[in-house]
Amino acid sequence: MTTPAKRSLRRGLSVMTLLAMASLAAGPAQALSCLAPDVARSFDEAAQSDARYMVLLGTLDRGTPTVPERDLSNNSPEVVRLPALVKGLAMTEKGFSSGVEAQITMELGCTGPWCAQLPENGTVLAFIELTNNGPILRVNACGGHLFANPTKEQVARLESCQIDGCPVEDGAVGDSPAATPEIAPEVTPESDTK
Repeated sequence: MTTPAKRSLRRGLSVMTLLAMASLAAGPAQALSCLAPDVARSFDEAAQSDARYMVLLGTLDRGTPTVPERDLSNNSPEVVRLPALVKGLAMTEKGFSSGVEAQITMELGCTGPWCAQLPENGTVLAFIELTNNGPILRVNACGGHLFANPTKEQVARLESCQIDGCPVEDGAVGDSPAATPEIAPEVTPESDTK
């Protein structure tokens, strides 16, 4: 037998449950959803872009800069630009075979309130955009243009993409072979190592 006090308690719990559920649904949930970075997808995106890219396997030396605090309450925090030096091999039709040493600009961008972290110095596989204002390495919160400590498999996969294209089943966007990235005068190859 249910007493009036128990019925009142149940009604109160039901109302509290509904209010709790409504409060959860009221505010927008914010989360960053990124595809896992993939060298083949990045290669294909660069190949499909109107921009020119140099794909570099080598070292990144950004020195020891400090990244200024960003106003994350702003839905579009400012891009941070820092100088860096890259050395290594640029991809040609022969694979990674053209020696390069260049000053570049790293751009640390944001996606809403989520911002790219300052990359560590070290071995990288980088997709560097060749612009009229010099080479730019764009790094965002989801990654994709910079792969730290690339594996032999990632390097082999990129070389395969250069020769055969990057099929969709390999995680790429399209199925068309890319043209060899052009090397701008600012990053003229030092020597052909093959």
